[in-house]
Amino acid sequence: MRALLQLRLLRLSGPVGLGLAAAAAPLVLAETADRALRSLQLQALPVLSVLLMQAALAWTPSEARRWPGGRDDPEAGRWLGLLLMAVAVTALRVGSDRWLERLVAIPVIADWRTFALKLPFAALVQPLFLVIGIYAFSLRLGRRRHVALAAVTLMHELVVVLQFGRVLDPVPLAGLVGLAGLHGLLGAVAYARYGFAGPVALATLSFCRHAGYLLLAA
Repeated sequence: MRALLQLRLLRLSGPVGLGLAAAAAPLVLAETADRALRSLQLQALPVLSVLLMQAALAWTPSEARRWPGGRDDPEAGRWLGLLLMAVAVTALRVGSDRWLERLVAIPVIADWRTFALKLPFAALVQPLFLVIGIYAFSLRLGRRRHVALAAVTLMHELVVVLQFGRVLDPVPLAGLVGLAGLHGLLGAVAYARYGFAGPVALATLSFCRHAGYLLLAA
């Protein structure tokens, strides 16, 4: 726990966490109609973002120091693997989109303004909350990497169950949960292998599939 309280780490986690919260604020303002809920989200987002960044820096220092092409990175020549992983995740998401739209009505990104509003949240904030933060806390509590990988996987599956559990039949729900778990596992592996760049690259390229949809529609 002492590692979490290191002020020297706050010099990085503070500005980065606040920056992520600021990037996601326009989406909260645009999509949260309830004034009290919007205010709560805007207050909680910076605190949670800084906390999760601090946890990642304190409890997963080897991952946090790993940057593409760094001199001290023993995997600097293998970043092509991250690109291939991101392409695979994007293909999974495209396939699940096509499948899911036949089962249930889901919100679509219908214009470039919505795409721009959601991109910072999907590409930066969600990886921090659903992959990096969960991984860091699980590794600290479980002290084993496979526990952290399992926790991230289960969190992704839980999100799908909460979102679609009441509107999908058991068989398609099980398939969607499996896909979400695979997506979460790949994100956690990407963080363990490539550091912050891993889950961010996967989330960014995956979300940019919506840009392809918009171009095709145009």
